[in-house]
Amino acid sequence: MTARRREEGTQRTTGNRANDLFQLAIEIHSRYHRWSHAQLH
Repeated sequence: MTARRREEGTQRTTGNRANDLFQLAIEIHSRYHRWSHAQLH
């Protein structure tokens, strides 16, 4: 029971970390898109 709970906790942490990276990638992408768009004009 304890091992299973620990495993679920690890999966949840990994999922949150992946979600954080995904949000960070979106933020960087949108910033870069705005910057490159500003460079064109």
